[in-house]
Amino acid sequence: MLTREKTTEKTNGASFEKTIVRKGLFRGRGAQMMVFLNGLILTLTAFAALNIFIQQTIDENIFFAKQEVTEFFEARLLNIEKSFDIGFSNLSHAISSDNQNNIKVLFKGISYSQNYDAIYWLEQVGDGRFVQHELRESEILENATELHKLLIEKLNKDTDKVQIISNEIHPFIIAKPIKINANRTDIFYALASINKNVSPLFFEKKKNIRGVSLSPENNTNELFFYMDKNNYKTSDFNNSRTEKSLPLFDSEISLFVHSDKSEREEFLIQVPYLVLAFGLIFTLIGTMYVRSNHRQSIRLASINAELAQKNLELNREVSEREKLNAALARAEKENRAVMDSVSDVIFETTTGGQILFLNGTWQKITGFSPERSLGKNLFDLLYVQDQTEQKENFAQLVKGTKQGYRAYTRLRSADGNFRAVELAVSMLRQDENKESRVVGTITDVEERRRTERALSEAEKKYRAIVENAASGIYQVTAEGHYLGANPATARILGYDAPENVLREIKNANAEIYCDGRERERSLRDAVRAGSITAECQLRRKDGKLIWVQENLRAVKDDNDQLIYFEGSMDDITQRKETEIALRAAKVDSDLANRAKSEFLANMSHELRTPLNAIIGFSDIIRTQAFGDVGRPEYLDYARDIHDGGKRLLQIINDILDVSRIEAGERQLNESIVDLNKILGTCLEMLAPKVEANNMLISNLVDENTPKLIGEIHAIKQMMTNLLSNAVKFTPSGGRITIHADVDDFGQMHISVTDTGIGLTDKEMEKALSPFGQVNASFDKNESGTGLGLTLVQSLMSLHGGSFEMFSQKGVGTTATLIFPPKRVSIVATKMPERV
Repeated sequence: MLTREKTTEKTNGASFEKTIVRKGLFRGRGAQMMVFLNGLILTLTAFAALNIFIQQTIDENIFFAKQEVTEFFEARLLNIEKSFDIGFSNLSHAISSDNQNNIKVLFKGISYSQNYDAIYWLEQVGDGRFVQHELRESEILENATELHKLLIEKLNKDTDKVQIISNEIHPFIIAKPIKINANRTDIFYALASINKNVSPLFFEKKKNIRGVSLSPENNTNELFFYMDKNNYKTSDFNNSRTEKSLPLFDSEISLFVHSDKSEREEFLIQVPYLVLAFGLIFTLIGTMYVRSNHRQSIRLASINAELAQKNLELNREVSEREKLNAALARAEKENRAVMDSVSDVIFETTTGGQILFLNGTWQKITGFSPERSLGKNLFDLLYVQDQTEQKENFAQLVKGTKQGYRAYTRLRSADGNFRAVELAVSMLRQDENKESRVVGTITDVEERRRTERALSEAEKKYRAIVENAASGIYQVTAEGHYLGANPATARILGYDAPENVLREIKNANAEIYCDGRERERSLRDAVRAGSITAECQLRRKDGKLIWVQENLRAVKDDNDQLIYFEGSMDDITQRKETEIALRAAKVDSDLANRAKSEFLANMSHELRTPLNAIIGFSDIIRTQAFGDVGRPEYLDYARDIHDGGKRLLQIINDILDVSRIEAGERQLNESIVDLNKILGTCLEMLAPKVEANNMLISNLVDENTPKLIGEIHAIKQMMTNLLSNAVKFTPSGGRITIHADVDDFGQMHISVTDTGIGLTDKEMEKALSPFGQVNASFDKNESGTGLGLTLVQSLMSLHGGSFEMFSQKGVGTTATLIFPPKRVSIVATKMPERV
């Protein structure tokens, strides 16, 4: 019997061991297959993803390279177009103002070298005959005559549009006819060049760009051509190209960009295949490793199979007990966690109020731990004045004379304060000992009470602001029905109270607003923009028209649908009437000022004729041109008459100049001005006064000072006035300094600095006003009309510059003329100069 039992046990153990081995072999093959398949899938996925990523990266590089080249040539063509427009406008202005002698001067201040090889103007002097003018210095064009003849034949003179012409002589010609009159049509054209300022590094950095060509529409002549001969085959030049039309004046320029992959990108294309090869190799290695590992696992499994069988039944019993214990602990823990997660305090007490149970929320609200509070009387923790009432309610519930109830009270917290809570006593129950227990909840309402109080106070505050606001505040529907309004709105519209506005006005858009169409437009703008500010005219209840400034905002719901409009309005009737009166007064003032200027100009012309006779005859007497006068006193009288006449003539000339400038009749006769020569003439005129007052003049302007483009007479007049004032207001032995320099912005500053008496701010304001004089001259006989600085300011405005003056009482004054960059001629010129 024993032998049979042992044999049965061995047989069962061997069968169990074989089963384990078979299952191990089956699982081993499955694991090997999973490792192989997973490795293969990961390798193929990595290969596909890397291949797609590299291809997209290459495509993006090619796209951005093409885009950068396109933007570059767009900018180049735009620069060519702008510079041509500037040159054409300069030429047209010079021809229309009959200022053709200074046409080259207009072109010297503007740089065209980066866009054009040459710029020409063909002036038509007869039927079919043209005279060539070279407007910009350029390289010698050997076949210029043939180019001009070809241009005259091909150019369409019936239109004023800019035309682009390409031929064998020059591939890129931009021309525009200038219609002077019915018998004369001039031609302004330029030989443009795209190749200028195109750095070779621009294409070297773009490895994807193999070639670029630029040609006019429907034309075989190329304006620009580039081909990477080192990395690109000529036979493949027409492959992988992109064509785009770029606008130039009224024509289209075809841009062909040829692209291909760089050497680095060609290498990157091979990277996915390397990853594929390495992935397959590692997959095979991993599969072999799993197979070897699994064989060892089978050996160990057969050894442990017998021990596992013996411990199986014991483990089953232990596992069942552990599961039961874990289920009980988990259920208890879950129940406790649920109760602790509730935002309210859950409590259980005896019928006398002693606390038997509290959840974790108790500590969050009161700060006391539940264990510390167990056994205490619940009502002892309430506010003293509330304890009696809550005990009575609790007793009635226990006796059954009252159902579950809710009451607001205050609960003591760990910091000694009381928090507002809602006490809810809901049920009675019996425990396992048949004793009665009371269950309820406590809800923290402290934050809710604070929020309610804050909302109430905020509502009162904002209501008071709206009710007492000086501006009208209202809400109105799109149909014009008022939903709400404050007292200020009623007052502005002429109503006694806001209720009357809401009740009596049925359609504000038609009844209140004078211009219905403008109102509808304002509502549409408010819906589109969100809010607007506008001035409009309203009709009050009494029929009076008023002006208001209205701020209107569209209020929409979550679906972006209009609900109503809210806005505010201020009565600006008085300000609007004042503006209208000011406009009328300004018109009258301008008319009076122009009449004054015309009167002064006419009177100045009338006074010049007798003054010239006085000056001429007194000069004849003073110089004794017709013989000896006889008495020496007559010579002195004649000299005084001559000097007074010249002085009066100078005053009349100043008044005439100011009047002509104010009337807009003063025009500049511009030329190249040598500031050094002008200052020499001015100082020579003032030399007697300077020597008489023993003054020191430092002239820091020399031959190297840049020349100016302006009117010689005007600049001479300005410098004479500034130097005359400096001499007049500088005491004997003083110093006057003249210097000129060009700042970083290209503006020329010409300053006259003296060590004179100086001026206060009030005196300087008076000196800069027309006919304003400062009574501080050392020589009362030299007092002027007060027009010197006014004339300087006016002449500087004609030159497009400005005039600045800085002064300090007792220290001195600095007066500065500031000429804009376009008036500064840095390049030396051979044009004749006059002083």
